[in-house]
This record gives sequence, structure tokens and C-alpha cells, in this order.
Amino acid sequence: MAARECRICGGKPTTLEHLWPKWLRRFSPHPVGVYRYGITSDPTGWQKFQRASFDHKSRVLCRLCNERLGTELEGPVAVLFERLLTGDAVAIPPGEQRLLAQWFYKTGLMVATTVSAEAATLPSRHYRDLGTSYDLPPTSVVWVGQLEGRLQEAGLWVQRFQWQDRLLDDPPASEGYILVLGVLDLAAVIGVLDARQSPASTDMNPFLLGDLGAARLLRIWPPSSFYSQSWPPPLPLRGQDLSQIAERFVRLVNSGRNTTTDARAPS
Repeated sequence: MAARECRICGGKPTTLEHLWPKWLRRFSPHPVGVYRYGITSDPTGWQKFQRASFDHKSRVLCRLCNERLGTELEGPVAVLFERLLTGDAVAIPPGEQRLLAQWFYKTGLMVATTVSAEAATLPSRHYRDLGTSYDLPPTSVVWVGQLEGRLQEAGLWVQRFQWQDRLLDDPPASEGYILVLGVLDLAAVIGVLDARQSPASTDMNPFLLGDLGAARLLRIWPPSSFYSQSWPPPLPLRGQDLSQIAERFVRLVNSGRNTTTDARAPS
């Protein structure tokens, strides 16, 4: 069997590494945890399994790219995570907003590689872009919140779709995807619309949370240039809140916008 290529640099061989960073173990009281993965629009196919806490490994990156992520991203985020989880943080300043959004995005991309469905096959160019910048693609948004009760050690729900600008005649289709992550007591909702080829429009961003996210989710991407976000949000996220947010996105992208959940993602 041919050796896998590194998702970031294309080099070989890839090495067996943790998808969820192993530093998360020190925040988990359980030697064995529950994990969930799936496609947002297909709850019947969601996977739920138990394994040693944060010991899920896969061959996604080469050794050099994995070490670079560990040095440049994982180390600083581990310090920030501890402050958010223990209540020592009272605000997330702009620099930490950027760092946290980058980490959730990178982690979502990595874990999505283990979901065996075409709807989770995300564009390979976004993996390659991690080689030069951890910033999210244009027309992206990230929200973060605090879970009312720990639902599982970690979970990921992903949904690819196609979006069209309703204000244009014969509009081009744009690829997009939604990632909903729960990690210990934190949750993140990520929306990416790969609309670089589309004209400017007042209808360019379909990622609107509405009442579901009010007082429960803080926007950390694009990060503020000047202002901190108070932590934690005024209201905690319940499990049904995350489910409703995911379902709302599915309805949104299925509302006459030429959606797809089974076509192979472009490179």
C-alpha cells in the first residue's frame, strides 16, 4: 500500500500522531472517555465510541509538520485552555481570540479526516495553507462558548455544502463547510465559505446564529482589533443548543441554495 502524504506539505512518510492533542489528558478526570463524530445532517450515522482519553491517533501529518504545530500552536493554546477551563480567565483579548480560533480550525480539519463520508472531505488546499499561515480562509467565522455540562471528552460534527449568492443572476456556486466541536467544557462553531471567486455582495456570509447564539457564543474570528471578549459568556451552552445550531445551519444551506452533501470536495 502506498505511503500516505502529509496533508500539509505533501511529504512522506506520515507518522502516527494524536488527532486530539495529548495535553488535553490533564484536564480529563476519566482514563476512558466518550467521543462522537459525524455529519451534521445525518444523525443516524453519528459514531459514538469509548477509548483511552485523548489517545485517538491517525496518519495525517509528517513528523516535521506535526512538530511545528506542536511548537507554534499547541503549546500556547494549552496554557490558554487551562485558564479558560479553570475560570482563571475573565476575558479573551484579541491575540488570544486569534490563537484559539486557529487551534479549533486546525483541530477540526485534522479530526475531519477520520469521518468516513464524502460530506467530511474538506478541500485539500486548506490543509496545505496551514503550511504558511494558521489563519482561516476568507469569509470565515468562529464562535466559542462554555458547555453547561460535559457531554463527552470530545466531538466533531461536520457538514459540507454549496452556496450561491441569491442576489446575482446565474450565480457561481461556492464550496463551504461547517464544523461544530465540543472539547471538554468548551465548544466552537466554525463556518468557512470558500467564496474567493464570487463577486462582492451584501449576502456573502450565510453564517448567522440569530437567537440561538445570543449570550451563549462569543465571536473570536475574525478577531477584534482592539477589544477583549468577556469570559465566560453570560449563558452556558446546553447540549440541545449545539444540536439546534447545527440543525439551523443545515436548514440554512438547504434553503434553495444548491446544496450538496455527497460530492467530492475539490482540491
